[in-house]
Amino acid sequence: MKKLLLSTLVLTVLFVACKKDPAPPTLKVFGSMKTDPNGQYQYLNLLGYNAINKPNGFSVSEIEAGKLFSIYGEAKYENERLTQLDTGVATTGTSVKYMYKYDNNDSSKVVKVIFFTIVPVRYDSLVYDNDNRLRAIYCRNQTYGLEYPFGIYKKDTLIWDANGNITKTYSFSVLNGKEGKDTIITSYTYDDRKSFLGTPKELFLLNYERGISYLSANNVLTQSTRYVANDSVITTTNVYTYDRENDPATVKVNKRFTKAGTELHNETTDFTINYERLIIVEEE
Repeated sequence: MKKLLLSTLVLTVLFVACKKDPAPPTLKVFGSMKTDPNGQYQYLNLLGYNAINKPNGFSVSEIEAGKLFSIYGEAKYENERLTQLDTGVATTGTSVKYMYKYDNNDSSKVVKVIFFTIVPVRYDSLVYDNDNRLRAIYCRNQTYGLEYPFGIYKKDTLIWDANGNITKTYSFSVLNGKEGKDTIITSYTYDDRKSFLGTPKELFLLNYERGISYLSANNVLTQSTRYVANDSVITTTNVYTYDRENDPATVKVNKRFTKAGTELHNETTDFTINYERLIIVEEE
């Protein structure tokens, strides 16, 4: 009987000793989307993550109107909030450096984006609704008009649906406090999968002037931008394949430009989407 108890005790100790600790929880986040490097190489790439699981920065390479240009940025944080982005734009033969600064409110929402070259040259005020969704952006630049030294020259408004997606944006020019007729209207449709550009949440601010749809809950299927003044439309159509976790793995992007109903440009590009897994540090 003693031998039997001893054997049972030994087996129990061995079982406990061999039992592995569970793997730490992880968060799947966007890493990059890239085309075939053997062709016209285009990409959106995050520059890794820091100790607090925030992106260090980003780089973008795109082709617009037949010209390749690149954008890069290095992010800075204070108290786990994005507060500054040192960035630049490079095209063939030219390079411009500038900086964004972000003002946060008590709820960690960015309420002001300030643009610097050597001195502040422009700032945007961001307005949210009671559900903390971005509803409007008022863009101000240096002017000698009624609101010297910074006057509103553009207003963007955002329309949301019940699924947490931006379905339409309106961009109005503003002169001396009055909205102009030069309106830009962008409409969006979506799939029913979680947006691959929604995590990390800082991605919208890193690509601030080009990534408004990153705020949406799902992935953009179509984006149609109509320029009322010159009767032109840019339509982007995305076709995805998905991985086992229902996240986009590849996307075929078609861009089509028409003016007065006549097609002037049509191009399709294939991208591969890559992710990273960050270990979630649980607070004690």
